[in-house]
Amino acid sequence: MVHITTFFSYKGGAGRSSTCLNTLPYLATELNASKNAPILLIDMDWKSAGMTYLLDQEKTFRSKDRDDIIRYIKSQNTYSPKIDGSIFDHPIFKMFVPVGKKLGLKDDDAVMFLGVDDQEKISQEEAKTGGYAKIDAIRRFCANSERNAQKIKAMVIDSSAGDQESAEISTRAATDLVTCFRATTQFRKGTFSYLERLQSENLDQDKRIFLLPTVIPPNVEIDKVSQLESTVKNIRALLDIYKFQTVREDFIDEKCFGINEVTRFKWQEGVLFEIAQKQSLAKDEEEAVKRYSKLAKLLSEDDEEDDDDE
Repeated sequence: MVHITTFFSYKGGAGRSSTCLNTLPYLATELNASKNAPILLIDMDWKSAGMTYLLDQEKTFRSKDRDDIIRYIKSQNTYSPKIDGSIFDHPIFKMFVPVGKKLGLKDDDAVMFLGVDDQEKISQEEAKTGGYAKIDAIRRFCANSERNAQKIKAMVIDSSAGDQESAEISTRAATDLVTCFRATTQFRKGTFSYLERLQSENLDQDKRIFLLPTVIPPNVEIDKVSQLESTVKNIRALLDIYKFQTVREDFIDEKCFGINEVTRFKWQEGVLFEIAQKQSLAKDEEEAVKRYSKLAKLLSEDDEEDDDDE
């Protein structure tokens, strides 16, 4: 089965895109992604286009000579997910551009990217009409590629935040939902409320949901109480209430709580995988690398038998 991993946050400011960006090269390494077996990456944050900017691809996808994710969804053209011959000749694959070297990978084609022209407009009705079907076509294209010598290793979506239509499309498509949230009360409650809705609509049953606290500051005591210990207890209390069946708690532990804050990223975003090839990392960066690597390993593992698709 080709995993479709969506990085989601109920509120903006959770470091979702940065987490996705930094996990990708480790995921590519775990999956042995290459030109003949790439990862597909999609920026579904239509209003902010964070991943498109992080990868320096805004000029590429503002060109009206090519599809961005919005023009693809709005297009009246149908894109059959069936594959006759090489995946590289398929119109779906041709929308993507190589960005592996931006992530510090030697093979530029190991990660192929479909970005956003954030000057392009899309209405909620257009999103509903085309969004679900067009993203599902990419999903089925990926599944069908497993029968080929060249195949798609994984599909990764950088979602928008909250209840936007693009977020709904992104979370529904996912087999793995990485739910990023800060440790604050509003983030915790909002995130669990969203997960409760997924559960009530039976949309969580076919997903692995990874709870991932992000941008975690160093532990401090406030009123003589360890904030790390207190936050872990608060999250576990919520888990006891909601009793989610598919939520993974790999990062809800005092010894491994989410992904720690990286000082460098307060001033300039970057890819630690790439930075580590050029210089030694600070302690907070080394710790973050361990967490990104752990997440990538978990995402690369299969929980069930592979499926075929039509």
